[in-house]
Amino acid sequence: MIIKKNNVSKDTIDYIRVYSLSEQKIAIPIFQRLYEWKKNTAEALINDILSMTYEKDKQFYLLDFIGYKEDGYLKLADGQQRLITLNILIKVINDTIDNFGLEIDHVDLFDVKYDIEDSDKKYRDCFINNIAAPFKEVYVYFRDEFIEPNKDRLNDIIRVIKNDIFVYLKLCVTPDDAYAIFTQINMGGKGLTKDDVMKTSINQYSKIYGVPFTCTNKLLKETITSYYKFITDDTAGNFDNLTLLSFIKKNITSSREDFIKFTNVYENIKNKKHNPFYSIFSFINRLTLGDVLNVLALKNVDLTVDRDNYKEKVIIPLCLISINMSLTKSTPTDMRYLLKDVIDMIKQNKTASDISGFIESYIGNHDSIRLTVEQFSNFIGSPDTKEGLKKSILMLDIIYRSVSSTIDLEKINLEHIYPKKPGDYWRGRGWPELEERQKEVIHSIGNYLILNEAVNKSIKNKYIDQKIPEYNRIIPRDTTLQTQMNTVDFEAFKNEKANYVFKRQTNIAKMVRELPFGSNLIIENESN
Repeated sequence: MIIKKNNVSKDTIDYIRVYSLSEQKIAIPIFQRLYEWKKNTAEALINDILSMTYEKDKQFYLLDFIGYKEDGYLKLADGQQRLITLNILIKVINDTIDNFGLEIDHVDLFDVKYDIEDSDKKYRDCFINNIAAPFKEVYVYFRDEFIEPNKDRLNDIIRVIKNDIFVYLKLCVTPDDAYAIFTQINMGGKGLTKDDVMKTSINQYSKIYGVPFTCTNKLLKETITSYYKFITDDTAGNFDNLTLLSFIKKNITSSREDFIKFTNVYENIKNKKHNPFYSIFSFINRLTLGDVLNVLALKNVDLTVDRDNYKEKVIIPLCLISINMSLTKSTPTDMRYLLKDVIDMIKQNKTASDISGFIESYIGNHDSIRLTVEQFSNFIGSPDTKEGLKKSILMLDIIYRSVSSTIDLEKINLEHIYPKKPGDYWRGRGWPELEERQKEVIHSIGNYLILNEAVNKSIKNKYIDQKIPEYNRIIPRDTTLQTQMNTVDFEAFKNEKANYVFKRQTNIAKMVRELPFGSNLIIENESN
């Protein structure tokens, strides 16, 4: 478990009487399950309390409680089971006082609420009315086995509860740190993820409000993140993960109206997921770009018609900037703040042209992300550059040139014409024989071809003479993919060999300059 230095320090740890917490409002965060202790788990606790009634010179240490402060509550990230067990014991004591008419003052319960409404309702119903599952088993066990048989010692038991049970209360600076400690202690770091917790919370309120809703963890997290950025001022994306859980409570599940509004947002974004740019974002490993599309969707901008040309003026330029930043190893923070400004402009109803002008100024002020044609060509030819970046360049060109809005890039294949495992028949016909040289050819963008259908496995590694007829059968089937950048002169490939691959690599670098903002990001070589 790793948390920020000093986020739990000696200044935020108090050795306290547990019962002093009865003076505070305590809440159980949504990442905790409802009470689940059984009588065998609670047995050790009640035995220790009873033994303390005889040993007045000792005190009982109830391990650590982990918490954080939020909205006037002590949010108990770890300690729920022990605290609720004490509350069950107090309820048994109070009920025993009433049932037997004992002249003993009631013991105040700890003021506890659950952030999950369904859990809180079960808890309050049990503690105000008749005790029921999941609290009943421990209640009956305490009542029948310990409290009623020892009702003549109730004053001593109450004394122990109020004065002799201690814990170390560790207050974390952020909810995220408290959650990290909680998962490590309770689940060995392998329990519910934050995405699971979000989905559990949403599903709970789907039942509570009677609003049918199904979702996937991945899209739910993405939608909540985009929705958060849409209606708050925090669009940089550098917030604590549990900030989203707090956001869910305040802005999504606080009322049925808010919940229905969110489910509509989810469906809106889900229906836009066929947009091919989402695949591009995945290939260039920049999924935060999806927030821009999602916020556009929340503003009812339909990219399938895109009358304002957001595709050309905003999305493609952002993709190219992201590619260049990855090639030049710029810090992720640079891209995050650029996206923050773009999202803010969309929220402020700025036009695509306004945002385009801002992006142009941004590029002009960041020379470090600009490359010459030669530099760009070397990057997209290097085996060290990730394949997804190279693949995305060819696909961006296809999207830009296409009038179709239904390109399914996830079903498009990337073909290495010179195969990843060239056999002797390639080496024997003038192609590279050294492995390092082979890698340079294999992983050059000049050796890539985007196809809508995989080449038959039977010719997968065969020589170009056998591949050409198969390419000629496949390629004409989809005119969408027949852009100049994605076109290969197979006869030149066959005759010029590696030289053709590297020549095509340079030509592709030059053609990227024809994409929106391409000439801003990829400049002519200095010698030119």
